[in-house]
Amino acid sequence: MKTVNDANQINGSMLRKLLERDMERLAGIMYFMRGEEYFEQGRVQLIETGNEVTAEVQGTSDYEVRLWVEDEQIAYECDCPIGQEGEFCKHCVATGLAFLANPPETKRSGYREEIREYLETLDEGKLIEILLDACKQEKHLREKLLLQSRARGKTGAAVKAWKAAFDRATVTRGFVDYRDMKSFALGIEQVLDALGEWTASGRAAQVIELAEYAARKVANLVNECDDSNGELGALLARIGELHLAACHEAHPDPKELAMKLLDHELHDEFETFGPVLTRYMDVLGQDGLDEYRRLAEIEWAKIPALMPREKESGAIDRYRITRIMVKLAKLTGDLAAIIEVMTRDLSSEWTFLQIAQTCRDAGQPDLALQWAEKGLAAFPIHTDRRLLQFLIMEYQNHDLLDKAILFAWVLFEENPYLENYAKLNEVSARLGNWPEYREKALAHLRSTIVADFEKGKIGYERKTAPDQSPLIEILLWEENAEEAWREAQSGFCDDGLLLKLAELRAQEHPEDSISVYRRMIASLVQNTNNRSYGEAMVLVRKIRLLLIRCKGEFGMRQYLVELRTNFKQKRNFMKLLDNL
Repeated sequence: MKTVNDANQINGSMLRKLLERDMERLAGIMYFMRGEEYFEQGRVQLIETGNEVTAEVQGTSDYEVRLWVEDEQIAYECDCPIGQEGEFCKHCVATGLAFLANPPETKRSGYREEIREYLETLDEGKLIEILLDACKQEKHLREKLLLQSRARGKTGAAVKAWKAAFDRATVTRGFVDYRDMKSFALGIEQVLDALGEWTASGRAAQVIELAEYAARKVANLVNECDDSNGELGALLARIGELHLAACHEAHPDPKELAMKLLDHELHDEFETFGPVLTRYMDVLGQDGLDEYRRLAEIEWAKIPALMPREKESGAIDRYRITRIMVKLAKLTGDLAAIIEVMTRDLSSEWTFLQIAQTCRDAGQPDLALQWAEKGLAAFPIHTDRRLLQFLIMEYQNHDLLDKAILFAWVLFEENPYLENYAKLNEVSARLGNWPEYREKALAHLRSTIVADFEKGKIGYERKTAPDQSPLIEILLWEENAEEAWREAQSGFCDDGLLLKLAELRAQEHPEDSISVYRRMIASLVQNTNNRSYGEAMVLVRKIRLLLIRCKGEFGMRQYLVELRTNFKQKRNFMKLLDNL
């Protein structure tokens, strides 16, 4: 039987292997090089190494880094601005390198364990003194302990104290930049943590009220913060968890709860307490569910029916109450009841498609096809491609291939791209007439490319060559690389496709690949940013192998001289060339 220490060793060993294999790819060449510098300068202080690594890295400020294994991949976080955007930053690299340099058998016990061992040697008075000193420096800790102290008093006064705490924690004093959001959200999170501890102390009914108060306060912050990292969403999710836990503990009146929850579900932009019928069924019970249904039906009666192409204002309200009514109908398991709700709005193809999908999922393929055909009849011109795709699939399932090929052609004719070309291929291959349709499809695509080019000659941004990318993508899908390369020479080609072509031609036609890489390297370096320089260096490494193969080491040296001459003012790029 494996122990916790065995599991930690396994995770630590896996983390080492993943870092050795993937770290440079995750970081990119620029972040990796900067991380190497930080590591070599001794800026990393490893705090804990075991099943995860924590470290403090000295940068513009002192940043905390965590690395661990999740789903057999490297998971990471750093509280620097770049790290908060989800990048594997230079601080993560420096930490990873420090961990790899640390012998595997050397395990640093967690700082918490060290501190715990020390605190256990102190008497109560000394511990209180340390906490009070910490409160002077750390306002979040001070706030948490004050709340826990005041929570022991009378209920009314305690509730006022909690509300005042939320008021203080949500004061912004100006717009909160995303760099400051982590610290700002931490203050709110610690009040919520303290509130969570109150649930089990016999005050769960008050926690319900306070969670609803906190939800309003946090939701009101949306226009006062840059929530790029999702801190507000995480706080609202935590509030929702507190509310649900408190409801389970307090057993509030189910009818009153149903009324409040429906109001939140209809009007709360963030759906903090929803979806109600998934989360609160146990709390509501049959009485609460009946009241929820009764109140929802009152709101539903206010929503007018819409026929095809009919418009209305207030689509958000319609969307929310419709979603609620569909869920209520699904509870009965009655397909006819579900369809009846959905047919209240037939203003778009999307509703017809949703009904058709619902019928198919309920094991009614014939009914599904009928509803899809009704949608086509209601919207016969420029029909939504998703509805056409559904029809093509269902016609194939019903062995109506003549109809399937008709709509597969319509779909490709209107949107001549690879996805629809592949669908056309699938259907016509079953009919045995793919060569005929292939010729027809490619001719249509070529004429579309020419027509788009002619239109693009006029206007502010005039096209100088036809965009052959859709045709090249199709030819590559067919593994017709030679014809794809010829088409690329006759017009514009997307960079990603051009790189694929260069890779395919490298073995037999290295000169072609070299010409592609040279053009793309020059274009990337002109962008003047470190990410582009890193991408350019990936191509420099590829071109190096080809040049040595074709022209020997002299060919590569000659090309490096050319790069240094043309881009000598790009200092960061020159540094990368120095490290090649």
